[in-house]
Amino acid sequence: VENNVIRRAELLCTTWAKGGIYVDGVGNYVAHNEVTDMVDGGIYFAGYGHVLEYNRVYDVCREFDDVGSVYSPGGGRCCGDGFRYNDVSGAPGQGVVLYYDDTTSGHEAYGNILRNAGHDAILVGGGRDNKIRDNVMVSCTSASHIDLRGLQRMRLDDTGDESWRLNRKLEKLHYRESPWKDRYPWLLNVMENDPMLPIGTEWTGNLSVNCERFLNGYQRPEVKKVVDERLVMRDNRVVTTNDAAAVEMLQTALSRLHFVR
Repeated sequence: VENNVIRRAELLCTTWAKGGIYVDGVGNYVAHNEVTDMVDGGIYFAGYGHVLEYNRVYDVCREFDDVGSVYSPGGGRCCGDGFRYNDVSGAPGQGVVLYYDDTTSGHEAYGNILRNAGHDAILVGGGRDNKIRDNVMVSCTSASHIDLRGLQRMRLDDTGDESWRLNRKLEKLHYRESPWKDRYPWLLNVMENDPMLPIGTEWTGNLSVNCERFLNGYQRPEVKKVVDERLVMRDNRVVTTNDAAAVEMLQTALSRLHFVR
């Protein structure tokens, strides 16, 4: 999906409309698109091994709150996607810019500019082994968010909601065999490594500019107790636009982005 301008979709279906671009399956490529003027999100993606780069998403999420300008539904159906060099805005007073919902795991988000979210620039909803690095988060309530929803909802047996039965989902994937064990080696021992906890996620080298706080959710005592020693968080900076170095970093980040060609 390349070099498109998509606007004013979702005119007939406004609830869970899945944005202007929706991809599922394996190995899709979404690049150099402009998505705007949407009541829901801009880009939705599920599945495995996609690359989303050099897209511009803005003026979206106008009528919903628990939604992302770019959104991945998680639930054991997403892994190994690369989200890089995108310029994405949220909705004033509501929404998330990049939303990794319901234990979405194994993703990389780097080199993006994420702006103007009423809630979080990047929300990691209980997922693990996500790499969040070298992003610029501008004027969001929180630059980042991580929570414990996997521990609260996930099941390792056959009880409860079927969509949260982690053992059954992994068995269907044959995750200990090729090509799964080759493409996603961190999955090989996941069931022996506290599978319901949001561990292995790394927040490194990110820049928060004029956000009210850098981290949301993780500081709550019940989250901090179980995650504190198993989350990598280093070399992140929190500044205001009065900081000349921050302005220079933002300008550098903008200069390397190339959108619709």
